[in-house]
Amino acid sequence: KKEKIKNGSITDDLKDEDVSYYSISYEKKQKDKRFKTISAIVLSIEGVVFIGLLYLLIHFVLKLNNRDFDVADASGNPAQSESTSEGNSGSVNVNNEQFGLTCTKVQLTDDVDGNPAAVIYFTFENRTSEELAMADVYVPLITQEGENCETFATLSEPPEELYNKDQKISGGSSVEACYTVKLKNKTSPLTLTIHDNYNTFTDIGSTEIPLQ
Repeated sequence: KKEKIKNGSITDDLKDEDVSYYSISYEKKQKDKRFKTISAIVLSIEGVVFIGLLYLLIHFVLKLNNRDFDVADASGNPAQSESTSEGNSGSVNVNNEQFGLTCTKVQLTDDVDGNPAAVIYFTFENRTSEELAMADVYVPLITQEGENCETFATLSEPPEELYNKDQKISGGSSVEACYTVKLKNKTSPLTLTIHDNYNTFTDIGSTEIPLQ
């Protein structure tokens, strides 16, 4: 006697060919189940790999788009901290008894509308006892291809240093600050000029920043 559970009941006296038929059918279902499981695992792995590659591609594009440049003077050499006098000196760095200012780098990016922009970073030090911000003392003026660039480009993710240009400090404290700038393009060099808005009320230094 042979028994087989079929449709929830026990069926007796199945023929050999019936047993073979149901055995083959069961094995086929098991194979189909294993195939679907393996297929799901393979698809999951391919999905993870695809997402990883997509992330790397996006990361690479963003890194390429957001390039950093060290500030250089007109001769192409990195600007060094030095005292500056009235008039353009070939450097925008300031180091005197009252203040210190160093332009550290320029980062190329895009504004919220997808137009070319730049973020220009500074280190500002106030050695006086008067509470002053960088924006109170030194104002950056940027030109590209002979035209003035607006220094308030709107970025989707502005850096924290952007808000430090208005942070008042004193007593030798320093702060990292930056300005966002609207550009005509990402290839033509920039001319950065620093205006003294505290003592002389004149341009005290200027430097050219190559973007390539």
